[in-house]
Amino acid sequence: MDSNKIINVSKDFDSFSDNPLVQILDYKEDDLTSAFRFLLKNNEDIAKEFFKLCGINKKPVDFEIYLREKIKNSRKTNMPDLTFEWQDDGSEIFVEAKLNSPVDKSQLNRYSNLSKGKVICITRAGEEKEVRKEVKGVKFKTWEDIYRIIEKISNNNRSQKMLMVKYFLGYLTYLGISVN
Repeated sequence: MDSNKIINVSKDFDSFSDNPLVQILDYKEDDLTSAFRFLLKNNEDIAKEFFKLCGINKKPVDFEIYLREKIKNSRKTNMPDLTFEWQDDGSEIFVEAKLNSPVDKSQLNRYSNLSKGKVICITRAGEEKEVRKEVKGVKFKTWEDIYRIIEKISNNNRSQKMLMVKYFLGYLTYLGISVN
């Protein structure tokens, strides 16, 4: 399905198989990260709440979000799932998003050492508990946390812009990530 058609759809999906994000993406971690990046970049309210959730003291404007970009000035191929970069002061935030793969503490430690800002790791609930003890400088959040903030925003706003948000929530539910 063409991504432009998703935005123009004017009805909520009746079942998960009718959800355009489910039709396009399925269960892939990279696809979930891509869809989340799209929401963050195109919905200032969601970016603002995500920043607040993660303790990021930046306004959700004048930033770029890069998907799997190599960290500048790093010798190895260090590629966080998302990199937020602000042009005004050069600050960066790295996000490592996990869906079905395990959290890699050495990967998070490298990102923490290379970061000019925060490192955020998003996982399924409970999957980070062991690694959390062994990794310093990383803020752990769950996809369930993300679901809650997006659901709160979508319940308070009925605009056409929220249709993609509803699809994303349906996609998270399809993946078994929700708070219900």
